[in-house]
Amino acid sequence: TFEKACFWAKANFDDVKFEAAASFQNAEFKRFPPRFHEATLHKGTVWRTTHRWPLPKAGDNVGDFVDAYARLKMEMDSQKKHEDELNFFALEMRSRRKFLRGVQGRASDFYGWICDYGRYYLKALEYLFWTVYAGWLAFWWGLGPDGVIQAAGVSFANTFALLGFRKELIDSEIFKRLHWGFNVLASAQTIIGGVLLFLAGLALRNKFRMK
Repeated sequence: TFEKACFWAKANFDDVKFEAAASFQNAEFKRFPPRFHEATLHKGTVWRTTHRWPLPKAGDNVGDFVDAYARLKMEMDSQKKHEDELNFFALEMRSRRKFLRGVQGRASDFYGWICDYGRYYLKALEYLFWTVYAGWLAFWWGLGPDGVIQAAGVSFANTFALLGFRKELIDSEIFKRLHWGFNVLASAQTIIGGVLLFLAGLALRNKFRMK
């Protein structure tokens, strides 16, 4: 067992065949992730230390981190340990971020920020709520005090337009009463809502492993 073990140097388990279950619960890898290339892990291997795993720093070989976490992710996938697979995927993505620049880097940050690389659907749902809420306040301001219900319907329909609510909840006459800028807001809500719905659905699929 490696429970509560503290690894300061590189832990190399390449080509090792684990004949029995090994526990890495509460183990700490201070500087480098362990290497398990061509290793055979027992199905009873326990990983419950994702929050303690290292990420590459300046001067590190980023590829070593990416390869180490990708190998562990593949091993967890083969053993059908989906929670561990998602955890190692998130670590791989955070390490890979060091390679990415420009739009790709921003997209990776957004993916991590919204749903932690497909692990937490509740975060995406929370952002959906705030998208509806912010839109409701804006449309209420544009429609006036008597437009509170209409504003809520418009904001909800814009955000969930991907699900087909728009035509049923929005009266075309409403936008004739509003400044053209609210049309831009409505379009932005539809785009943001579509992206958030996709990421929430992806995280739900990952969580419950629906295929």
